[in-house]
Amino acid sequence: MELKYLAVVFVLGISFFTAYYIKKKGEEKLLVNEAICDLIEYIKNHIEFFCTPVDEILSNYENPVLEKYGFLSFLEDNDWENALYESRAGSFLDKRTAALLDSFSKRLGTGTAEEEVAGCEYTLKELRAVLDVQKSEVPKKSKAFSAISVVSGFMAVILIL
Repeated sequence: MELKYLAVVFVLGISFFTAYYIKKKGEEKLLVNEAICDLIEYIKNHIEFFCTPVDEILSNYENPVLEKYGFLSFLEDNDWENALYESRAGSFLDKRTAALLDSFSKRLGTGTAEEEVAGCEYTLKELRAVLDVQKSEVPKKSKAFSAISVVSGFMAVILIL
């Protein structure tokens, strides 16, 4: 009899933890995407106002969110491909965002200052459009998946009892 109650507590705990985890992952996705927008804004400003070389810009940039997920450690060597696909930050990027950043990284450092600034502005405009959509979708998806998780947990409890 006691084992049944232990199973109930375990199932409810797992369902509530899953709901919490889903919510946190959505928030982290938004943080990473905002941090990447900040990085591109930083690059744009340094090219536009100071004409700083790209390697120097990337080596001096600091952001706790991108640092936490290992994105900046790849950028120290101007290794955008690994930053996008091998760092934990890359796991928060959807296909459109990853494609935009991949295209941006391949053009970065290859043109004049005006071309670089224009590339940054275009990429920022597109990333902010994606971010706006995500800001409206993430809370809805988090609520839906959290509700499904909790309801599933309660259904499992009913089956156990």
